[in-house]
Amino acid sequence: MSAFPSQSGEVNTWVIMLNSCADDSNFTPATLCAEAEVEGKGRFNGVCSANFTNTICGAALEVNPSAEVMGVADLVALAESEKENIKEIWKDSIVSVHSSQTAPPWGLDRIDQRSLPLSNSYSYTADGTGVHAYVIDT
Repeated sequence: MSAFPSQSGEVNTWVIMLNSCADDSNFTPATLCAEAEVEGKGRFNGVCSANFTNTICGAALEVNPSAEVMGVADLVALAESEKENIKEIWKDSIVSVHSSQTAPPWGLDRIDQRSLPLSNSYSYTADGTGVHAYVIDT
């Protein structure tokens, strides 16, 4: 459930990865969330929807897109002012899977059928139900 629902249904969530979650750091996911969440009127004009401290270090901030002060501009300013603490910032997005791919590379087109000519599509029945995928990039 979005704290700031939009007419398009798009959620304006940004993931901010920090360089360190060390206890001696003065810029942690907790401080980042505290700055974001002064009832949606904080530094980033939004709310903290997740706080990561175990495997990765960072937070997910849901920014209010209709606010007078645009939260995204505040995120850009944050990236500039906290260069030594912030590793990267990216927009969160939804990923979906389709059961058929049109115009696939030749290898995929070939493995889903035996007979020639190729159909110019790749179809599969496994949809990933029950699979939990964790993508961590370095």
